[in-house]
Amino acid sequence: FIQTIFGPEFQTLGRMYLITKSQFIDVVKQETNSTEISIDFERAISTGSLIFKINSWYGNIIYLGEQNNHSIFTFTNEKNIQETNQPSLNYLKTVIRGIQETYNFNEIEIADYLISKRGITGNFSIEALTKIIQAAVS
Repeated sequence: FIQTIFGPEFQTLGRMYLITKSQFIDVVKQETNSTEISIDFERAISTGSLIFKINSWYGNIIYLGEQNNHSIFTFTNEKNIQETNQPSLNYLKTVIRGIQETYNFNEIEIADYLISKRGITGNFSIEALTKIIQAAVS
């Protein structure tokens, strides 16, 4: 989960899609298993984030800034979850392929990025992670 504490020492790679607010709400509905959601985007912009659904894995919208006169939002958990689990191999491979496709990182750059991330640290050696990366991008 993306943390709600920001600082120059934190880095999260992501992929942006130019979608309407209505489309964004539809995605959030799908991820939160909700039929009705109301998001006050202006309030999220002015406060930096907005919890729109309590006790939901993805009930917090975060305003990340602007690009080309478009507001950038993401959504995450309302809390800064400290306990993390080891990602499944399939999920990890999906993340790896997404990083490679979006950023054109080579295997070493992907490993360098991932090795310090929660869920990876302590669960994978750099050698094991490199083998997973090679399998994912080949």
